[in-house]
Amino acid sequence: MIRLSTFFHHLREAALQKGMPLEALLYEVKTWGIDAVELDRDDHGNTAQLGAMFKDIGLEVSSMYGFYTFQSGTQTEKMELHIALAKQLGAPRIMAIPGFYSDRSNLAEGEAMLEGTRRLIEMAELSGLHVCIEDFDHLMSPLVTLEGV
Repeated sequence: MIRLSTFFHHLREAALQKGMPLEALLYEVKTWGIDAVELDRDDHGNTAQLGAMFKDIGLEVSSMYGFYTFQSGTQTEKMELHIALAKQLGAPRIMAIPGFYSDRSNLAEGEAMLEGTRRLIEMAELSGLHVCIEDFDHLMSPLVTLEGV
């Protein structure tokens, strides 16, 4: 069975542009065959309210993504928040965007991003979540190429 998901941020923006209530747009999107949404850890609104609205409409949260700057520290609080919010919304996975190089030749930044991502994976697995990444299309992303991924 194919399941379709879309970014919640795009849906919220579409509702604003159309001048319609977000909930009405979400009901409409559900009729188009969209089953789930993907949320930004840092830009999603009231978690409890959203969770209830998604449940009423029949939408799931397929994943919650979050940006990190692992090269500037471990960011344990961000990781804990990411995991807690995903669990609260019933998301089975989180997506890590590990940061961006200030200089692509800086190997220490790359190692820090890799280590931060490993730590996030360990923490998420302890909470029953999977971690995924995407081939992020920013030239300073370590994931912009297949080699980086």
